[in-house]
Amino acid sequence: MRTGTRVVAALAAVVALAGCTGEEPTMTPATQPAQTPAVPADGVALTDRGFEFAPAGLSVPADAMIVEEIDQVNNVTVVFSAPTGAELAAYYRRVLPELGFTITDDANNSLLFSDDQWDGAFTANGAYSALTLRTDWE
Repeated sequence: MRTGTRVVAALAAVVALAGCTGEEPTMTPATQPAQTPAVPADGVALTDRGFEFAPAGLSVPADAMIVEEIDQVNNVTVVFSAPTGAELAAYYRRVLPELGFTITDDANNSLLFSDDQWDGAFTANGAYSALTLRTDWE
């Protein structure tokens, strides 16, 4: 009888705790502009490379070698093995302002930038470089 009481108590605890779990928050993608910004002639839009949540018009150089990627509603990250970090930094110095991003820091082929929805960074280290953008979600 004692084992039966323990089982009933354990099941009651599980049911009580299950009722306490809240729903997982719903993530809403950042809004996109009515008109997609033009992609530079030497670039390819991330959306054309299969990214669903990248900001409109955000691109990579046409010859970019992407070795890793994260495409989430609140985080887009691209890891490159080519072109060089210096070449990628020069590319993003040129294209980010055209997309409405403000570059807030620029040193050693690393950039920090933001617009009204996204905060981003680009950094290079040896054979690899990475571009990452984060946004708050609702």
